[in-house]
Amino acid sequence: MYRIISVAVYILSFAASFYGLSSIQFEKFCNVRKPAQVQTLLLCLSLALAYPIAQFLMLFVVS
Repeated sequence: MYRIISVAVYILSFAASFYGLSSIQFEKFCNVRKPAQVQTLLLCLSLALAYPIAQFLMLFVVS
């Protein structure tokens, strides 16, 4: 049961961070001629932000 909850928390935190970061206009300070690299940057930033958020939320589930 814990495993299912933790996966759900990770997926929800990734979706929330991706949604939040998508509002930033990366085109202003990135090379627009390479949109795949900008999308990869957005994906990596979302993953990097989702992990500590999920860890923080999982502290409440464990205790």
